[in-house]
Amino acid sequence: LEAYVHLCRLDDAKRLIERFRYVIEDMALSKEPWLKQKTYWDFRYAHALYQCKRKWFSKGLHELLDVADAANQIRNMERLKQCLQIYWEYRSYATAEHEDKYIQLLSIKECN
Repeated sequence: LEAYVHLCRLDDAKRLIERFRYVIEDMALSKEPWLKQKTYWDFRYAHALYQCKRKWFSKGLHELLDVADAANQIRNMERLKQCLQIYWEYRSYATAEHEDKYIQLLSIKECN
């Protein structure tokens, strides 16, 4: 859906929404914890990016590394990779504490 919107293919986006409306409604009403957890971590990732863009680097990097750690624990390697790549972009603003946590995450990733 996001790709369609970015490509200004709004008719295709509308059809996609209509086709999967029941899935979207089920997700909105879902009481399943995994969906809430995924949504929560997606938000935290976006919030970390927001903080970094606002130049609140310490908070943003801490949150980003927390999301990376959670992604590693639940085996979401794509999200882990995204977090580590974003961290690398902002590494010049990292404190020693950030660097230690980053190195720890890399060590965990290599062992898994």
